[in-house]
Amino acid sequence: MKSKRISWISAFWLSPMLLLGVACSPLMKGNIHMDFKNYEAAVASYRQAIESNPDDWEARQKLGIAYLKTERPQQAAAEFTRALKGNPHDPVSTYHLSEAYLQMGQRRQAIEILRQYRNPQHPDLEEEIRKQVTLMEFSETIQAARKALAEERSLKPGEIGQGTIAVFYFKDTSPDHSLRYLQKAMAALIMTDLAKVSALQVLERLQVHFLLAEMQLGQTGIVDAANAPRMGHLLGAENLVVGVISAGSLNVQASIASTSRQNIIGSVSAQSKLEEFYKLQKEIVYNLLKVLKVPFTPQEEQIFSKYHTKELQAVVYFGQGLEAFDVGQWTEAAEFFRKAEEIDPDFELARMYRGACPGGSAPGVAALGQMTAMDSLTTLSAAVAAIGASGSSAGGTGDGPGDPGPVAAGGISVSW
Repeated sequence: MKSKRISWISAFWLSPMLLLGVACSPLMKGNIHMDFKNYEAAVASYRQAIESNPDDWEARQKLGIAYLKTERPQQAAAEFTRALKGNPHDPVSTYHLSEAYLQMGQRRQAIEILRQYRNPQHPDLEEEIRKQVTLMEFSETIQAARKALAEERSLKPGEIGQGTIAVFYFKDTSPDHSLRYLQKAMAALIMTDLAKVSALQVLERLQVHFLLAEMQLGQTGIVDAANAPRMGHLLGAENLVVGVISAGSLNVQASIASTSRQNIIGSVSAQSKLEEFYKLQKEIVYNLLKVLKVPFTPQEEQIFSKYHTKELQAVVYFGQGLEAFDVGQWTEAAEFFRKAEEIDPDFELARMYRGACPGGSAPGVAALGQMTAMDSLTTLSAAVAAIGASGSSAGGTGDGPGDPGPVAAGGISVSW
């Protein structure tokens, strides 16, 4: 309340100065116009400030906000992008750039902007944004799966990119289902490696999971060669990897189905001792690339040939974490990922997923399926503002939806 009172006192004294022609900087004039919701006048003032100093990232940030207020998201996005060149760690410009893409109907791009946010000086802010991005991704992916199923008949095979590939869970055929947690874990490791090859466009794991869930295949998550083309059609993926895991020693058999040809274009298999699963996993990756005849550079190979972990129990915990993560059991998922990381501190995927787990009070999958992207962005604003209020300055203030007053440094809300 005190900060709001200061804002109005400032406006009370400064607005007569404008009327009397007392010297004010264009940036200050723009701020006063924004306080009084004179957005077009604010646009003119901020433009004037930028003409005087094209490198003024703060003026560009505020011009972007004024553009959003006047429903010009494309121009806003351009200004926020320029502002971020001047201040790459600015959470305000990042937040509003995401908002601009949402206004343009580009939800995936909006999420990607937030996903790429980095702030080494304030890892707590970066971590909170990453957790909120998880909720946005769940919401977006669930709704995209529903839309794909609703519009299935109108989808055209010609719209599918030839370099696209989806990896499905591997079916555990062991009599006691002892390999259950390797089903998702193995698929996740393989798709992570394939994603390092620039010639391929690998569909995200959640896209596959939630389409299976909407088709009521969520309990098994298993797709076979017979129904793979339909799944590829819905996902927009030309190449589909389906397979099984069997026990004894560890055996993996995988087939590559083509969506456009509606048949199997190749098969791969590998066998190893259970404790040497990591060798088998890499063998599958190399064989898939060979069947697909996909080129890769030495630099790419250096990255994807690195073992994720050699610890079997770490992978089992990772698989359990994925099971919990996919159904919105955030606390349980984080604990499984923590256990995996505890066994192998270099298990990067486990660390990444643990950091992406929202808190236990976060919405579950059912609620996320009804949440709009703007709802998620509003939640992000409140969460980051709370970090700012706790004393972590993140370099600027911004404008959060539905929040009329300024907050402590580090938040993403201002008085506009």
